[in-house]
Amino acid sequence: APNSSSSVFRTATVGGGLFLTSVTDGNTNDVYTGPILRAPAYLALGLKPFPYFRLQAGAAFLNYTYADGRTITLVRPMVGLALEFDFSLNNKNNLAKTIDSNKE
Repeated sequence: APNSSSSVFRTATVGGGLFLTSVTDGNTNDVYTGPILRAPAYLALGLKPFPYFRLQAGAAFLNYTYADGRTITLVRPMVGLALEFDFSLNNKNNLAKTIDSNKE
């Protein structure tokens, strides 16, 4: 039987992206934007423990603007879960070959 921990690490990735909206602190109602297009950004290590799901852990980069106009950039830990599908648009025969090889 294959070692499941090695198969999880074989799918490890490093990725980054932008949050779709600003982040609001639920306790203080402070709004945090980001350094790129005013959207919070993140950099994370992703692991795929199950098919179609990727668990990501890393750092989020947030900007906070004080009432006097000063802006600071904060780095905060983040954890995320992504739904992920692998597909190819370059050759219709690739899908048939993949399905056939999985039957063996």
